[in-house]
Amino acid sequence: MKFFYFFLIGFFVFLETNGQLQSNEKQVLIDFYEATNGAFWTEKWNLQEPIENWKGVSLENGFVTHIVLPENNLTGYLPVSLFKLEKLKELNLHLNSIGGELPLNIGDAKRLIVLDLTLNELEGSLPKSIVNLTSIKRIQLSMNKLTGNIPKEIYYLQNLEVLGLNSNYLKGSIDEISWDMPKLRELDLSNNKFEGTIPRKMGKLKNLEKFMIFQNNFKGKISIELISLKKLKSLNLASNQLSGSIPKDILTLKDLRCLFLSGNNFNNTVDFSAMNHAHITAFEVK
Repeated sequence: MKFFYFFLIGFFVFLETNGQLQSNEKQVLIDFYEATNGAFWTEKWNLQEPIENWKGVSLENGFVTHIVLPENNLTGYLPVSLFKLEKLKELNLHLNSIGGELPLNIGDAKRLIVLDLTLNELEGSLPKSIVNLTSIKRIQLSMNKLTGNIPKEIYYLQNLEVLGLNSNYLKGSIDEISWDMPKLRELDLSNNKFEGTIPRKMGKLKNLEKFMIFQNNFKGKISIELISLKKLKSLNLASNQLSGSIPKDILTLKDLRCLFLSGNNFNNTVDFSAMNHAHITAFEVK
């Protein structure tokens, strides 16, 4: 009988606690709705309905796990409280008009796996706390107005598979990075203000399939280590200040489909004709 009594107490405590958590999560969503001018969204939330009915929101056990609202006319800014959603796994708000800076506490969302804010109007620098997203697999912040240097620690995120930062105003070099990112498949730093050389240590990225750095200020040579990445499918180094010789070993990259090397200062030519007809679908070296 005592066991049943304590079981009932525990059960009601659980209900109360779970309800409180759900209430807190709802308030965070309301903050987000108001901060991004929800009244003008293309598809609005009815705040009187259960959260389960709100477009783009997924829940698990009373916790928000996914917010997916691409191309929905979100404006305004991202509130600090948004990244206090402790079970949030995906935040996908691409193709909106969200401005302001990324909240400094972005790293509090430690369970985040996907962060996609591509094609917004975000400004300022990347918060250093972003390196605390140790579960993150995909960071896509392309086509915003971000400035400053990338926190070097971001290149230590062991689970990161995709890092897209193209078409911002980011600067700095990638020379002194250890590149301990065993799962990285796509790296796009194109159309920024990066400089320095392409580091030899990038040869450690054995799973890299896409490497894009066009329209920056990189100098130096194409390292043999880069060409040793046998899984490369897309390589775009165009419109930099690279020099020296184009490594002939580039002909051995059997999975390569896209190759762009034009707009540099290479002092040699390589006969790509056989390779081009074999499998490359996009090709420009002059």
